[in-house]
Amino acid sequence: MTPEKRRQTVWKTPDGSPAKIDFHGLRHTGLTLASAYLDLRSLQEHAGHSTTAMTAKYVHPAQAGVRSGIDSVLESFGEGEGAG
Repeated sequence: MTPEKRRQTVWKTPDGSPAKIDFHGLRHTGLTLASAYLDLRSLQEHAGHSTTAMTAKYVHPAQAGVRSGIDSVLESFGEGEGAG
């Protein structure tokens, strides 16, 4: 497979335009999802940031219900808080 083929966008935004997916964006997403479970200081250590201010730039305000949504997914795999 050529490098050009590997870089082809397969994800689309709601308006149908190509979505930009890169490591940096995934890092923001990961830290935002983890923020439902961890305090800012713990996230800072995990991310390797020197200040919590830098970590705060990566963490986007979570939508209502993000934690419960993640818990639901984890429970379906037998790993959530309510799994038993």
